[in-house]
Amino acid sequence: MAGSVELDVLIPRLGQKRPVFHSEADFQHALAWEAHQIDPELQIRLETHPEPNVRLDLLLTHPDLRAYTVVEPKYLTALVRPRQW
Repeated sequence: MAGSVELDVLIPRLGQKRPVFHSEADFQHALAWEAHQIDPELQIRLETHPEPNVRLDLLLTHPDLRAYTVVEPKYLTALVRPRQW
């Protein structure tokens, strides 16, 4: 993410520390903090509005690498079952 943190490293690390989250905001914050722990140079913004009519859940930027990543995390809060017709 943002050129310095690999998602396939970040998610398992986070899952070991926090297998359950109580809200989307809780997940966003934990994800951002874990990314920061891996690379403290990351600049992280939660729930930002970079321009009118644009809302970003999580923006990670790395100024040295001139890279950024936008994340819109989602998670299921209950088992979704197909509708029976």
